[in-house]
Amino acid sequence: MLARPCPIVNSQSSAPQPIVDGGRSLGVEPAGPVGWVSPRREVHAVLLLTHLIGWLQPEATNVAAPAGPAAGGGGGAASGPSPVFNIALLGVMFVVMYFLMIRPQQKRQKEVDAMLKALKKGDKVRTSGGIRGEITEINDSDVTLLIADKVKVNVLRSHISSKAEAKPAPEGKGKA
Repeated sequence: MLARPCPIVNSQSSAPQPIVDGGRSLGVEPAGPVGWVSPRREVHAVLLLTHLIGWLQPEATNVAAPAGPAAGGGGGAASGPSPVFNIALLGVMFVVMYFLMIRPQQKRQKEVDAMLKALKKGDKVRTSGGIRGEITEINDSDVTLLIADKVKVNVLRSHISSKAEAKPAPEGKGKA
């Protein structure tokens, strides 16, 4: 294996550097403040990394094919994991996603559905819009909330997000 020369980049220079990709000039990088990274410098870094990775890879070798009937097929060893492994990996990823994302969401939805079915007159609830009130009337699709004295609001039952916790009565600080 012959050694290829490694490119050396002088990154300490503050002068604008020409950016070249395989003989194609990409322009001159503007000099910016300290710590500032221009998009051209990022392109230059990516090109440099790909060049270095290509430099670090070993040269291709010509392995003599074994004599016999398998020599004509252009076969050889498989270049990567088997298709069965890929399918199994995809299945494992689906199972992990199911238990991390889909299953908890289904569980939360069942809890919300049970809460909506258990609503009754007199419950204090909070809507998805943030309105708190007491249920005065309820039917299959709508709920009427009393949000202040003589102020009633009709809300879709599906927009009830939670039951509001009863706040304890404030203790009087004043007169004894």
